[in-house]
Amino acid sequence: MYIDFDINNYNTVQEFIDDIVWDNNNFRPSYALQYKNPVEYRTQLGFK
Repeated sequence: MYIDFDINNYNTVQEFIDDIVWDNNNFRPSYALQYKNPVEYRTQLGFK
């Protein structure tokens, strides 16, 4: 998190956590999901 996110740019902890969750769901591939990110995997299964 220290490399990917500059902690000094956030006003609240909640904003920081929201950005981390959004980044994880949209950009980080997962081995368990066949190297897709969670959004791609859910879309492939027919969920929105």
